[in-house]
Amino acid sequence: MSITKNTKKIFAVTDGNDYSIKEITEWLRFYQLYKPFELLVLNTSKQNLIIKYATISKKPDVLCEISDSGQTFYLSDLIAIFFRQTRLNIQDHTNIKSNSGSFADIKSRFSNYLMAYEETTRCFFLNCLSKLNIIGYDNGSIINKLEVLVQAENVGLRIPESHLVSSKKDLHVVLKKNDEQLITKSVAIGLSFFDLNKNASFHQFTAKVDFNTIKRIPSSFAPSFVQKSYDKLFEIRTFILDSNCYSWALMSQSNNQTEIDYRNYDWDNPMRVVPYQLPKSIEKKSIV
Repeated sequence: MSITKNTKKIFAVTDGNDYSIKEITEWLRFYQLYKPFELLVLNTSKQNLIIKYATISKKPDVLCEISDSGQTFYLSDLIAIFFRQTRLNIQDHTNIKSNSGSFADIKSRFSNYLMAYEETTRCFFLNCLSKLNIIGYDNGSIINKLEVLVQAENVGLRIPESHLVSSKKDLHVVLKKNDEQLITKSVAIGLSFFDLNKNASFHQFTAKVDFNTIKRIPSSFAPSFVQKSYDKLFEIRTFILDSNCYSWALMSQSNNQTEIDYRNYDWDNPMRVVPYQLPKSIEKKSIV
């Protein structure tokens, strides 16, 4: 176990199949904005955060350990935290198991109590983290795309016609109404992961929906998201940090492979990406 005081630390919470964190680590170490500098990475697929000790005061401090790593640090030494599409695991001491689930069952009552106890400790720690510079959220950065569309329209942005459908009949109506110009995409985080052992990647992309699609699906299915599709000149991706917008334009429409989803990248014909300045009126609406 090692504790290095006065060393600036960034705490990254990720899973074992996340390739992006490896690139981010390299850039952070390249720039070395803080010297000495240390990057702490918690791999949620096999590690937990252990709370060793905490001082409860106006300026609380917590001594933490990353399980199976020997890395121990004080919360006060962190300068930033990065949640990379995952949820922070706090070591679970709830060892009482019961299958009945009945409130009259003693084991279930104790188990429920211990889970609430653990969650209280976890919430305290996350509240302490909220005082730091944070990118991402502990909920795995799960953004509800349906709520985002509602909020976008509420602030005055135009959104594509959007529907959740669960039957072939309703999909047919929506498809006909939109002149067979529909796409479908995940409303949650798209399925995307890397198998480092096999050096392979798996991705879920946005796809076009047409009448041939209807022929291949059952009469009813789980609620699925569809949107009106538009032929775009280019698409804009914006990163917001400290109420500042950083945008770039992706020339995805010029390639059949990327026109529906730029992530379906054509490595033989790299896509042009250039800085872009959003109109101030759009930036103002985007920062909420």
